[in-house]
Amino acid sequence: MELGNLKVANMVMLGAYIEVLNIFKSDDIIEVLKKLFGEGKAHLIDVNKSALEIGSKNAK
Repeated sequence: MELGNLKVANMVMLGAYIEVLNIFKSDDIIEVLKKLFGEGKAHLIDVNKSALEIGSKNAK
């Protein structure tokens, strides 16, 4: 809710997950999202990046 979009709750959880397991970096996930979203959904990258960061911070 902090981000104003409940649809990114899964990204918050993913951020916490990758922080705990240390198997990927958030930047790796963002690069994959850029490829998947393409130009049409590029505006969603920032909110997803913020969600990953929040999850990562809360996992510590």
